[in-house]
Amino acid sequence: MIDISGQVFGSRTAIRRVRHGLWLCRCECGAEGIVNGTDLRAGRKAICFACIRAGKRRRPDVQKTCSYCGAKFLCSPYQPKRRFCGYLCAGNSRRINLAGRTFGKWTVLRRATGYKWICRCRCGVEKAIIGPTLTGGLSQGCVKCRWDNHRFSRTQSPQKVCRRCGESKIRNQFSPHKESADRLSVWCKSCRKNYGVQANLARRIGVKPSEVPKELLAAHIAVISAQRVLKQTEESHAE
Repeated sequence: MIDISGQVFGSRTAIRRVRHGLWLCRCECGAEGIVNGTDLRAGRKAICFACIRAGKRRRPDVQKTCSYCGAKFLCSPYQPKRRFCGYLCAGNSRRINLAGRTFGKWTVLRRATGYKWICRCRCGVEKAIIGPTLTGGLSQGCVKCRWDNHRFSRTQSPQKVCRRCGESKIRNQFSPHKESADRLSVWCKSCRKNYGVQANLARRIGVKPSEVPKELLAAHIAVISAQRVLKQTEESHAE
């Protein structure tokens, strides 16, 4: 539990914790109330309702530009993450023409229905995309182009050291892994493949994978490789 007693959030000061997640706060006008601690730290409840009705604010409103329609609007200083003007976007979205504009690899062709626009990627793929997704920069291309860029970056990026064999290899020699920091596996592809062969061999002889002799493992891998080559040769002759 984060202790925020004594800290000031806008016009409110946290006094003490009432129960889990709720804090007793005192505003500059003297009014006290129970507020969620998450809302306080995010700046959503930094002023009491009495001050809002009276039009009192500790800091003046901030002028921002809407990320969708480009309109200027006034925003509370306690909402730093707000990017859209709200009702202005809802009212003017049908009058905004995005046809002919380019967003990343997308080129807007025409309006589809409502907020959606028909876009064409550089590779030729056409898809209906929501307008705020384009103007906000949330979509820069189709799935195929994004995967090609990811594969190219993994090929051209610096090398990575395999945790099993200790060799430095190009990053395209590592399989994708969503939970790792760099989105790549800590073992290279060859080590993962050899570990599967080692586990099968250990299961046959009745020992742990770490107890399999290296000479026996190398001979077993050589036999498997020879069998694979022999099978490919037989298939080629059969054709």
